[in-house]
Amino acid sequence: PEEWRDIGSGLPKPRYVVINGISVAQKFCSTCAIYRPPRSKHCAFCNNCVLRFDHHCSWIGNCVGLRNYRYFFLFISSTAILLGIVLWVTAETIRRDTEQRRADDGFLAILIVLIQDPILLARGLYFLLALGIFVALALLTWYHITVIAVNLTTNEHIKDYYEGIDGDRHNPFDERGWLGNCTQVCCQPEKLPRGYWSYSEPRNMLGSPPSDY
Repeated sequence: PEEWRDIGSGLPKPRYVVINGISVAQKFCSTCAIYRPPRSKHCAFCNNCVLRFDHHCSWIGNCVGLRNYRYFFLFISSTAILLGIVLWVTAETIRRDTEQRRADDGFLAILIVLIQDPILLARGLYFLLALGIFVALALLTWYHITVIAVNLTTNEHIKDYYEGIDGDRHNPFDERGWLGNCTQVCCQPEKLPRGYWSYSEPRNMLGSPPSDY
């Protein structure tokens, strides 16, 4: 019906889904010709709507969303652990190989030995490179642990989707605790939240609907 269309764009107006007593807007995607499901977003790089859109990752050349988020998290966390082991082994080999050739245990003495031996110097540079990557991956892993614990996506967290008109945050997908959220995200990502049903008119809105929902 015409009353369901926006006068300016001619596209269907947003519809609303009530989740745990909170109305969440669903915008119509003109490219995919569908109403975007809750937590979905149209990716300009992949040119399609992605369920539970987290972010588009340039490193893997794909979107991270509903069906591959837990594998992405496993990938970055296991890589961080692997780099931690590599750092420990590299540090131990440097310590062992410089033990007989340095005057004391000070950093300057170790540095002098490294400069004198090209192979040891290469190991030291490798250690610094691995350390930088490890710190970045460890921080990324910790960030995703925090958003999993509150059942948010990266997109939702950065854009602060669920900030209410009173300044409080009302996440309709919160499973009432970090354990429930971790279980839902990592073990049952396809599970619909409690109290999920369609509703055609806005009620109990969180201010204005998210712009790209």
